[in-house]
Amino acid sequence: MHPGRPPSTPQRSGIAGRSRTRPDSGRAFGIYPEGTRSLDGRLYRGRTGVAWLALATGAPVMPVALTGTERLQLVGRRLPRYHRIAVEFGTPLRCTQSQPEMRPAQARRAVTDRIVQAIGDLSGQEYVQVYGGTPEAGPE
Repeated sequence: MHPGRPPSTPQRSGIAGRSRTRPDSGRAFGIYPEGTRSLDGRLYRGRTGVAWLALATGAPVMPVALTGTERLQLVGRRLPRYHRIAVEFGTPLRCTQSQPEMRPAQARRAVTDRIVQAIGDLSGQEYVQVYGGTPEAGPE
């Protein structure tokens, strides 16, 4: 609870809180559903923030696949190296909670999985059903 803020007012935090009005402005911005870059070129389980934003605002999601980024900056290197990457754009996805009996968390997971599947279809990357890790920690 914060002084001067009514108890019913949710506090916004993270990318979703800072970005909620931006989809309505007609401007585009990017969110990486994995939350980090892939260290080994595989596609990791997506985090649900992008789905929360899409469901809350009704904004379409444009799946974009970036491949080859794992070769740009190797783990432990201070500077990136030059390397060609591929960028593939998919068809925009309209994300709605199509099954009203779903709890909100289930709906966010279903939408996130749909977005990650669309990215995987574009990239051909192997999908891994775990969250990606940081360079120090490795995959979770």
